[in-house]
Amino acid sequence: MYPTAEVRWFWPGEVPRAVLDWLSAWPVPPEVQAPRVDRYARLPAGTAETVSLKLREGRLEVKWRHEEWGLVRLAPGAWGMLECWRKQILPASEAGEVPVAGLAVGGDSIAVAKARRLARFRVADGGQVTAAPGSAASRSAAPGSAAPESAACEFEVTAVRARGQVWWTACFEAFGAAEAELEDTLRRVVVHVLAAPHPLTLGAEHSFSYPEWLVRLEAP
Repeated sequence: MYPTAEVRWFWPGEVPRAVLDWLSAWPVPPEVQAPRVDRYARLPAGTAETVSLKLREGRLEVKWRHEEWGLVRLAPGAWGMLECWRKQILPASEAGEVPVAGLAVGGDSIAVAKARRLARFRVADGGQVTAAPGSAASRSAAPGSAAPESAACEFEVTAVRARGQVWWTACFEAFGAAEAELEDTLRRVVVHVLAAPHPLTLGAEHSFSYPEWLVRLEAP
């Protein structure tokens, strides 16, 4: 497994037009990915908020929260829960050999439809942040427990639909660096992305992880 640092926010409803217009106006706009459906296994109470088992396009993605760094101020007006995760991706050839109850279609799982816009950034040794166009898909293909080849941070805005509900989410996720360097990489990219006026409302009340969102989604 390799480490990642992540801060994420969720809001009910469709992605606002102001957010889509803001992304489209970037010098290098985020990649608009093909819509897909991921299936998340339902996990026991006490585990569901900190572990994610997801079947994505035939690959099994295993993710668990290694450390919660807490609520932090990332930029002016931007507060979020910063967490360190461990992630492993098994390719289709191996995922079928792993017996994970609930991930088969019709099993005890949650189907989440996603339409993502994804941008990747790299941070040079001197701290300069640059866009890395055309490379956003390469990380998801990383086999087994091998870490991505180099440090980067992705920013996504995604429309999500599950259990008849419509939400959208924004996330910064740093990876490919030593764990001690992940927070710095993430913070630098957050500051870069949010340096100009933007339409995002990044308050603490909206900040929680995908596993926690799924728990809230199913709460009575």
